[in-house]
Amino acid sequence: MSDVDPDDPRLKTRPIWGLAILVLPIIGVVFVSLAYVVMVSLGLQGRTASGAPMEIELAACDEARDVVAARLDEMGYAARLESSPGGLMARMDGPEDPEVRESLPTTLATPGLLEVRGGERVLASPEDVVDASVRLDAMMTGSTLIHLTSGAADRVRAWVRESPTGQLDFFVDGERVGGQRNDAVTAGEVEIAPPIDDDAKRLRAVAHWAIVIDHPLPCRVTVVSSRDLSP
Repeated sequence: MSDVDPDDPRLKTRPIWGLAILVLPIIGVVFVSLAYVVMVSLGLQGRTASGAPMEIELAACDEARDVVAARLDEMGYAARLESSPGGLMARMDGPEDPEVRESLPTTLATPGLLEVRGGERVLASPEDVVDASVRLDAMMTGSTLIHLTSGAADRVRAWVRESPTGQLDFFVDGERVGGQRNDAVTAGEVEIAPPIDDDAKRLRAVAHWAIVIDHPLPCRVTVVSSRDLSP
């Protein structure tokens, strides 16, 4: 006859702890996923086309039309692009956030010409960019991730081996926007992590760079006008 008492409370609690051990990782995944969504929403808040209609006129060459269209599409705006006396007119339902609304013409007119430098050496230029996107790390900190062509990746790899304690410097349109330690470089990609503490501002900055670097302009583009079309 068994000496085990089925009514022993210690036996009854074990399944609960076992279930908790199994459930905790699932809860963790759900929490991280929700945090990811919240951070992306925080960073891109106001970018969705939920605001009043607006139009932006740009002075641009014909070749810039497709690039402007690609930038608007990546930001989620279903814009109508038409020729205008200035060059190009974009009409759309604009962002609701006033800061994003104000910055949208600048995003369309920013050249987006990237240089990755190792010391005084240029390791990658706009033609070496395969794509650019926003990355969030495990701490939900945003950065601009840039995938490079194999040729540029080889030059970066050679620089890292030559100067393992050095760093890469990132310039967009001639202005330094960040750096990356050589010991943190991954083969085939580099990462712009701006020194911005505010989460929303940081995500907006890295989203801006991802868009303009991914779609660099082929010629000079300037903003002629920007105005609301509200009734």
